[in-house]
Amino acid sequence: MQGLQITGVEALVSNLGALYQKRLPVAKKAAFKAGGTIIAHLASLNAPRETGALAKAEGVKVTKNAAIIGPRSNFSIQAPGSKAKQIRKQVRKGLLAKRDELRRRPVRYAHLVEKGHGGPHPAGAHPFLEPALAQGAAGATAAMESVILAFISREDGRG
Repeated sequence: MQGLQITGVEALVSNLGALYQKRLPVAKKAAFKAGGTIIAHLASLNAPRETGALAKAEGVKVTKNAAIIGPRSNFSIQAPGSKAKQIRKQVRKGLLAKRDELRRRPVRYAHLVEKGHGGPHPAGAHPFLEPALAQGAAGATAAMESVILAFISREDGRG
């Protein structure tokens, strides 16, 4: 998938490096979280709705120098349909273990929805994350800048 390159914020953060070396990682993480949350929200609005699992699973993971946007790896929902009902009935009767219940895990199929796939039952692409990056770039940049500027004003008040 394509990444969003925001150059103005990086320049601002690099200029802050000398001034606020100790507290800068906290401000960067908060800024990435603010920008990533906007894009994740747009991605969940754009996500196709068969069961709604893909939209509900969208989340943001913040690392040292990036925000990773996509379905959360620990998210799953009960699969709908008659097959799921049959499996739940067998679990209730004790014929199957609870872990064998049919669950949908969007992290396993989000890339196939985004880009499409071939095979015996090919499916076309239904992009939801890339359009969210395009739609939310300006808003994410503004949110990141506001978080960093709030950090600067807070740090100037302390000094």
